[in-house]
Amino acid sequence: MNPIQIGLMDPAHVSEQLSDEEREAYAMLADELIPAAEGMPAASEVDVHRRWIDQALRLRPDLRLHLKVAIAAVGTGDSPRQVAIGLAKEQPEIFAALGQLTAGAYYMDDRVRDAMGYPGQEARRLVDDTDEYLEMLGRVVERGPVFREIPR
Repeated sequence: MNPIQIGLMDPAHVSEQLSDEEREAYAMLADELIPAAEGMPAASEVDVHRRWIDQALRLRPDLRLHLKVAIAAVGTGDSPRQVAIGLAKEQPEIFAALGQLTAGAYYMDDRVRDAMGYPGQEARRLVDDTDEYLEMLGRVVERGPVFREIPR
């Protein structure tokens, strides 16, 4: 199945919001990719399908059609796990886009970053260590080349 087969190449689909049904189907796929484990929440537990996927798609609108193809595959009757495996094997580009969007959306949530102990970006004072760096390079130059011949 590709975007043309399910009618997604129409430009009207490029910016449309996901329906409630699509969001629920996506939640099942997202939980296959990122299940709850070792103190980390599952993707759906942090509203990847309701809140964060929209932000991820704003940042990567080029992946919207790929996501729609992945979501449409959930309606084939296969389990979400089987769908994910099938996409990985048969449509790796679709699966890669699904993974990028899902991971990106997941790490946008504060609960995920807190669980990882990631404080976010922090302002740091710039330190000019050029002299220290040049001194280190000088020692390397003084030492000369050091290598081992590769046996042939």
